[in-house]
Amino acid sequence: MVFGVVFLVVTGILAMRKGYNFFAWVLAGGCIGLVVLAFLPFANSEKLPPEQRAVAVKRGNTIGLVVSACCVVLGFVALASR
Repeated sequence: MVFGVVFLVVTGILAMRKGYNFFAWVLAGGCIGLVVLAFLPFANSEKLPPEQRAVAVKRGNTIGLVVSACCVVLGFVALASR
């Protein structure tokens, strides 16, 4: 249980380091979230113009929220099937 919580927090921290919202990614399901996050570009790159940076942040946070919501729903389904 503690390992799972640490895994979720690590996903959120890595998302923050890439320029995304911690809370959008914290429930992104550990391994699933890490894999998806690995393929997203750094949104806080100085090479990106501010407009593109804003679009990248919005897209990344939306993806994080969708993955988080799917993982929460799957968690509830798993609990209900017990």
